[in-house]
Amino acid sequence: MVFNWSSHGNLSNSSVGNIPHYDPMRLRSFVTFNLYVGALTVVLSFIFNFYIILAFVRRPRLITSFTIQILNFVVIEFVMLLIEGPLNIVAFLNPRLLTLKPFCAIYKFGAWTFPSLALLQQMAIGLDRWLALLAPVWYRQKTIAFGVKVTVGLCGAYLLLYLPLFIADVIHTKTVTVGARCDIHRVFVSYQIVVRMITYYLPLFFTYVSYPILLGMIRGRQRRIASSANTRTDKTSMLGTEKRADANADLEPSVTAVKAQALKKAVDRANARRSGNLSMWMMLVQIVCSAPLTVTYTLIQYHPNEAQIPYLHDFNSFSVMLTSLNMVVDPLIYWTFFRDLREETIRLTRCRCFFILNER
Repeated sequence: MVFNWSSHGNLSNSSVGNIPHYDPMRLRSFVTFNLYVGALTVVLSFIFNFYIILAFVRRPRLITSFTIQILNFVVIEFVMLLIEGPLNIVAFLNPRLLTLKPFCAIYKFGAWTFPSLALLQQMAIGLDRWLALLAPVWYRQKTIAFGVKVTVGLCGAYLLLYLPLFIADVIHTKTVTVGARCDIHRVFVSYQIVVRMITYYLPLFFTYVSYPILLGMIRGRQRRIASSANTRTDKTSMLGTEKRADANADLEPSVTAVKAQALKKAVDRANARRSGNLSMWMMLVQIVCSAPLTVTYTLIQYHPNEAQIPYLHDFNSFSVMLTSLNMVVDPLIYWTFFRDLREETIRLTRCRCFFILNER
């Protein structure tokens, strides 16, 4: 998500050092509506993500090798809301704060870092689904620690790429004029495009391209498994009718063990199906909500004549509102597909002393 309610201007190779100030908003009522809806969704998503994190803390058994990826994503979004939310509110109420070099630097760091980390973590969730499909034997042995290492590795790789650009930009920036964008960098234009491509557009491309393919492969595999299971059930039923009663009595322990094993496989398939459906819905919502922002924000940043595109900034405010709406929908998806998480969250909402963490 990229909060950008109060920043104006453009970025191009020819105007990196001289960013003009103008009023890009034309549909004031439309922008105001988007602002209020976006603010409401940010508050709701903050509350929802807080309850989800608390539910995982109260019930550690909810954390598995798959849900750890979801938890990491929720934590990244929660920290983004905790830091970016107040920064953008303050900047909107008092835009002159953006002319202060320390405030502008913090604003810039958050505007680039948190959306990229969220997208990278979503890519990690997507890769997790691919591993479950292509390497099921290894995937069953995957640990929670592996999921933590993946997220930490992504964060470290991002900082390794971005910090040189950020530090150089902070050193280079002497003053920030009123109306200048505070979420862009004025140094190393070629390098910042490389960083943006790797940390922002690559995860988006992965989401847009790989997930439709993955969805088709998963659906096809589920149909084959269901068909195979029905065939085995029919054969077992036919063999069972041909057995004598005394033979069935002798084989009763074995039959019980086979039924238990079949039940375990059915439960595993159901869990895998829920995990796959959750990921698919997450990525579908992500594509719908992020595609407009990808277009408008890219035009604002890199189009040399973005000021001449009618209503671009107005529709960019709508795109930002969609991304904040995405952060409200994601928790609803988690609660839909994870019954235990939903039940634990309901307990939290009913408990007046939810901060007590002694129930394990």
